[in-house]
Amino acid sequence: MNHGPTAAADPARPATADPARPAVPAAAAPDAGITFPLHTSGASIVDAKGKAVRLNFVNWYGAESPDFVVGGLEYQPISSIISEIVSMGFNGIRLPWSNQMWETDPAVPASLVAANPQFAGEGSRTVFEQVVQDLATAGLMVILDNHNSDAEWCCAATDGNTLWYNSDYPQAAWVSDWKSVTAQFVSIPQVIGVDLRNEPRATATWGGSSATNWQAAAELGGDAVQSTDPNMLIFVEGVNYALDLSGVSSLPVTLTDASHLVYEAHDYGFDHTGVASYDAWVAQIQPDWGYLVGKDPLWIGEFGTCNTSETCVSSGSSADLGLWFSAITRYMRYHDLNWSYWAINGTESDGLPGQGRTYGVTETYGVLNPAWTGAAQPALLAALQGIEGSCPAASLANGTYYIANAGSKDVIDVPGFNSANGTDLEQWPQNGGANQQWTATSLGCGLYSIISPWDSSSVDVSGQSTSAGAAIDEWSYWGGGNQQFVLQENASGDYTVASVNSLDPVEVPGSSTAAGALLDQGAPSGGSNQEWIFTKT
Repeated sequence: MNHGPTAAADPARPATADPARPAVPAAAAPDAGITFPLHTSGASIVDAKGKAVRLNFVNWYGAESPDFVVGGLEYQPISSIISEIVSMGFNGIRLPWSNQMWETDPAVPASLVAANPQFAGEGSRTVFEQVVQDLATAGLMVILDNHNSDAEWCCAATDGNTLWYNSDYPQAAWVSDWKSVTAQFVSIPQVIGVDLRNEPRATATWGGSSATNWQAAAELGGDAVQSTDPNMLIFVEGVNYALDLSGVSSLPVTLTDASHLVYEAHDYGFDHTGVASYDAWVAQIQPDWGYLVGKDPLWIGEFGTCNTSETCVSSGSSADLGLWFSAITRYMRYHDLNWSYWAINGTESDGLPGQGRTYGVTETYGVLNPAWTGAAQPALLAALQGIEGSCPAASLANGTYYIANAGSKDVIDVPGFNSANGTDLEQWPQNGGANQQWTATSLGCGLYSIISPWDSSSVDVSGQSTSAGAAIDEWSYWGGGNQQFVLQENASGDYTVASVNSLDPVEVPGSSTAAGALLDQGAPSGGSNQEWIFTKT
């Protein structure tokens, strides 16, 4: 997790089979229908046949910690934990590892794998390798995450793991370890990628001095991995705890094979202040990583909320994490983003003294309960399952349209060709004017921008309001939820047009048929005054 939740570890060497482990039926395998290896195309991750692949992952921490082994193996057989992960609908695991674990390979104490006696006394790398193999056998994809150099709980600005190297594990060791890790798993197609480093922070920069330049290091590490396995996806996090990818706009990462690069952001509720609405959150992430959405391959490698109350999942109060969580999950759903939730763990793994971690206590950000047998918070699992589904095909082709109200038959019009921000939009009889033409562009999953080709302004819910009756105006496009609209087609071919911010439809209030009636958003009623006919210009 990031400055709150995190963890990880990796291993290598030939994995030993566990004959006691039941096989997962092929029909239930999460990777069914995927042809490996994966690569990128445009903003998407696709398989070898060009089919889009959505990563609905969960983090499984512990191997990067002083325990040197994934959590939960004291409580349940690994086959049971993996079965729970599959049954919940996740299709992969982000698996953290530390350079200390990889290089020193300490033995795993029997107490930490009590429910898996086959692992007792084995080297941590051997156990890690078997975990990877078992995940792959179950059809779960794996991304190997170099979480930290020294084995500890992550992440602080003073923990000695802020960069991709430190005095004990210099940059040369980081590169060498990545080559070793990659070589170990090159024959397992479900190991689809590497997360080069978790949350570069503190002095880490994007560009600048070579001692702190994470962008240059990512190119070095990514090319090293590709030299060992050219099929690996290379995940590159932003700086400042992976919150900041703004540097990509002027200094992108350039790898030998660009078709395997994926940028990665992390986001938690405690990373934000003053977030009282969906749009307030969008405004904060837009300059940091939101601007990449739909343009470059992007993965939200960590996000998570508490499991102690339903208000952790959904709330109208900015005092609860649920308001932020509702915003980010809505955003990921409608933008069809790849993601990995932090974390699957039902209990905590160890940290170093003073890091506030106690082995075996309840993990308050976990999907699983402390017994590792089911969901800790059903509302949390239901919310995650709500964003696991595949993205529906766009129902409206991109193009420029007249948009007529189904009730009045008048079209959306910019009064008097006024191009000023905040101009209220009206309905008016169609006359072919440029001020009545709107370009609809799919943003994914039924979400569209609707922008005037005449003055480049967007249809906009005034003031980013979520209240019924809020005016519909035009404003310079910035990507907020009040300027992105869910288009839902009905049986007659008409559409409701609702901002993703409020999810209330654009309407002609009072079902007015008067030319010049101003538009607003209203609570869904199913009336023809909330239905719109798109006719190409």
